[in-house]
Parts: sequence; C-alpha cells; structure tokens
Amino acid sequence: MATWSIGCRIETGLASYAEAAAQARTAEAAGFDSIWVRDHVAIPETTGDPNCLEEFVTLAGFARDTQRVKLGTLVVCTPWRNPALIAKMGATIDVMSGGRLILGLGAGSPNAEREFRRYGWPFTPQADRIRALGEAIQIIRKMWTEPAPSFRGRYHCIEEAVCQPFPLQRPHPPIIVGASGEQLALRNVARYADGWETAAPPAEFQRKSALLDQYCEAIGRDPRTLSRAVHQMVIVDEPARAATRLQQIVASRPEQRALLQRANIGTAEQVAERIRPYFAGGAETFIAFFWDISPSAQRESIARFGEEVLPLLR
Repeated sequence: MATWSIGCRIETGLASYAEAAAQARTAEAAGFDSIWVRDHVAIPETTGDPNCLEEFVTLAGFARDTQRVKLGTLVVCTPWRNPALIAKMGATIDVMSGGRLILGLGAGSPNAEREFRRYGWPFTPQADRIRALGEAIQIIRKMWTEPAPSFRGRYHCIEEAVCQPFPLQRPHPPIIVGASGEQLALRNVARYADGWETAAPPAEFQRKSALLDQYCEAIGRDPRTLSRAVHQMVIVDEPARAATRLQQIVASRPEQRALLQRANIGTAEQVAERIRPYFAGGAETFIAFFWDISPSAQRESIARFGEEVLPLLR
C-alpha cells in the first residue's frame, strides 16, 4: 500500500497553550507526520471562541514540546508581517525544532477583510496581495540561502538583510502556498512555491491541480517538483453520531455552514474512502482538522483518527 503524508491541524482558538500542546503531543503519539497551525488573531465567528493563540509563537512552543513531527504554518497571512521578519522567525523555528519547519504562506483570504480592519492592517486589492506574496517568497528564499541578500520590488525590499543562523534544512525549508484563484494565484504558486495547499473537494482539487501542471509547463518547470496538500475537516464516528456532532459544531460557528456538505464524516472506513481520491488525484499530504464540542473531545478525535484511520491509509 502506498504511504502518504498525513498532517493534523492543531486548534489555536483556545485560552490555554497547555491545551494546544496537549493536542500536538497527542497528534505526534498518534502517528501523524506533521502538525499545522493557522494564522489568525481573532475569528470568533469562525472558531466559536474569542480566544486565539498567535501562530508563530505557538509553533515555537511546539518546536520545544514535540520531537518528531514536521511543523507547518497553515498558512501565514503574509500582508500582516514584513517578509524579512517572516524569514527570521521561520529560520529560528527551524533551528529550534532541529529542522522541522514547513512554511505555508498566503495572500489573505478575500473573506478576511473584517479581521484585517479590526487590527488596522490595510486590506489592499486581492491582485496586489498576490503579487506582493510572490515578492515575499523571493525575499524569504534569498534570506535563507544567501549571506546578505538585497531585493527591490514593487511591494517589498531588503538591503543586505542577514538571516543567520540559517535554517537547518538545506537548501531551505519547504515553502508552500495556500491559493484558490485559478489565474493569478495559481500562476504565482507555479512560479515561486515548492508546494500548493487547498481545502478544495476532490473534483475541484483535481481540476486545479491540472491547471497547475499547465502553468508549470508554460514556464519550463517540471510539475512533479510542486507538491500538493489538502486540508479538510474530519469526524470519525458512527454515521448518525457523526452527523449530530457536525450539526453541534456548526451551530457554534455561524460562518461555517459549508462544513455540513464538505466535512469528511463517518466510520474509519468511510473517512478513509473519502480521503483516498485526493491521493489518487496527485496529493502527497492530507491535513485533517478536528473541530469538536470541547478541547478534550478534539484530543480524543485526534487519537481516534490515528488509531483507526491512519492504518487504513498506510
């Protein structure tokens, strides 16, 4: 049976880092290959909780509190931070973790305007944010591989910016991009990124993946050099109970009604069958997340997935 990479998104809509670390350790013990953290500062309408731990600080804690799993950002909202600072923070986490960082980057969702406005970040046009992301990737890669690089673009610049210690991974940690737009955004992925991340359902994933292949070929890039990852919600339970749990979860998250159609729910065998089409369609990594009615229930869901679903996929 083929072996694929299975990741677990750790919830940061929590009041306690101790709980986040407990979920991370549970995922590592359960056999996940990677753990991932989203980049938000407060999204109670989405998470059902006003609490929200910051992404990079949380990931630095995981670098200390886990031993084996890769550590991924899912994904950094690049407009919120100077790309040179992202390079420094990412390099530091890679050093702290012994070389386990996966840097996921994004331009900011078109639906994120409220979060931008709340915290005083300019919500510039989507096309500008996507182009600025392309420049940010170039800066980060230069700072991770060159001793004192300079770069001057339309949106970002650096001048002899030192980023030492370098990341431990050579030539540098993987840089993946979360993107859904079929023109500018995916072309940006093909030109600048090491990988692509999406939450698309299987048919949409395969269609956009084929577009990425075309964009890679158009610039002379081998599409096989671009990794693909999918990010989806999972509930492993008897079908009736899983459906009830999903209704309860969505009821506390008023902006997440789409999960009623898109979540992967059911027995371990049913969930595995819903995941396999992604791998058959070219994904190398499936990242599961386990929103639940309580933090302890999330930990139990992570452990159950590891016990019941991971063996079916491997």
